[in-house]
Amino acid sequence: MTINCRNSNAVELYPSRRWSRRRPYLIKFIKDNAPSVIGVQETNATMATEITDGLGAAWTFWGTGTSKIIWDTAKWTAIDQWQGGLPYKNVLGVTAVRPITMVKLQSIITGEFAWFVSTHFAVHISNQLAQQEAQIRFAVKLIEQRPDHERVIIFGDFNNYHENSSVRKIASDLGYVHLQKKAGLDHVTGETWNSFNGWKITKREGRWIDDILTSPAVKPYQASLKRTDSGVYPLCASDHNGIRASVEF
Repeated sequence: MTINCRNSNAVELYPSRRWSRRRPYLIKFIKDNAPSVIGVQETNATMATEITDGLGAAWTFWGTGTSKIIWDTAKWTAIDQWQGGLPYKNVLGVTAVRPITMVKLQSIITGEFAWFVSTHFAVHISNQLAQQEAQIRFAVKLIEQRPDHERVIIFGDFNNYHENSSVRKIASDLGYVHLQKKAGLDHVTGETWNSFNGWKITKREGRWIDDILTSPAVKPYQASLKRTDSGVYPLCASDHNGIRASVEF
């Protein structure tokens, strides 16, 4: 599962949006959807610690940036890791970086392994699409510098919609295909919802700025968008929804 958890350091005008209020709902959301590996964005160390503590003693995480990999150690063993940054020019024209974190996990049951990657692309910047296109190319370059990179699952808040998504086309041309294309719409549910809810009941516009990309050696066979809003109450677990996928490799 990939999910942007909304950084607890953000200034929130409404108490319902503060991390202390949302945290139990987010933990319940994760438990209800039962992933064994999660790529998170906008998640600082305190948040990651509280999430893993809430999920149980077997859970852990890695990554010093705000994009992290969280996993169930009863199912996976970490055997390698790497982290870095994706450069871009911010609104002041100064070079900054967005985080990219990679953990190589081995299945305790099968002994097979894959690289799990979490990243968060730049937004609200000049020449945004071109900079995001450069970020996906650089992300793939970094991934393919890792040893044994044939099996890769990329969790991301790409800040880029399908209808103008040259980012996904570039990724696909490089071998990393998004869920709706690779799994096929017959195997994806919730695709008509937006992945960003903006603290409100999710709109049905089919806009996913969050997604999971997989390399050729990884086959997603079922995927779904899972809403973090309650559908009734104004309290959301995050301002993003989760994207969940079942894969085999």
